[in-house]
Amino acid sequence: MERWVGKIAVVTGASEGIGAAICKTLAEKGLIVVGLARRSEKIKELAVTTNGKLHAVKCDLVVEDEIVKAFRYIEESFGGVDLLVNNAGVLSMSGLVEGSTKEWAQTLNTNVLALSICTKEALKSMRKRGDDGHVIHINSVAGHRILNSIDKLGMYAATKHGVTVLTEYLRAELRNKNSKIKITSLSPGVVHTNMAINGLKSILNIDLPSVDQTIPDKYLAAQSLADMVIMIITANPNIEIQELTLESIGKLDYMQ
Repeated sequence: MERWVGKIAVVTGASEGIGAAICKTLAEKGLIVVGLARRSEKIKELAVTTNGKLHAVKCDLVVEDEIVKAFRYIEESFGGVDLLVNNAGVLSMSGLVEGSTKEWAQTLNTNVLALSICTKEALKSMRKRGDDGHVIHINSVAGHRILNSIDKLGMYAATKHGVTVLTEYLRAELRNKNSKIKITSLSPGVVHTNMAINGLKSILNIDLPSVDQTIPDKYLAAQSLADMVIMIITANPNIEIQELTLESIGKLDYMQ
């Protein structure tokens, strides 16, 4: 972990859930963390517990100019980016038969385009800082298999399959440039966050425990994802963890 102490990490979707857990954990490990989110006040609340290691930047990730401005601010204020965790995402609940075009666009813009723009901006910085660094995409098991038992998940799953493809094509581009920058796809099953639980309640029309209740064995904790981010970046420098998939031991039947 020593080689990451003092390095600059950027985490998108940092205001709650997985993003907040990753921010807090990276800061505890000694990184300087910049959290991007529309609700930057939530990041500022979390930052109080991090001894000045976490900084909030307000950014609407579906607006390219705001992303570019945010990364320019990071470059000017902190010197650049060493680690990017693309965590921001939208769980679309709009089906393909009668779905909302507006919701489809929001899902594509957040899960695919924003991720790609943030990655491009971070790579500019990493390449200037010695062509080294690490990009981690928070993907999903829905990006690797078809979950036919869950209705209305088509557009979300399509975007997550897109993240899987984007990860591999980015790896190929970086290799062709003889870059030392690493890229990892981290794909969890259902994580006990507001987005996942509320989304599944709507899609499945069933009662699920709220996030303020004890996490059952059927879900992953947000902290589990944060722990995996640490494992990924502290692996032997000669190792690139390309894909890491996580499931709860007692995963939900409809996630099979």
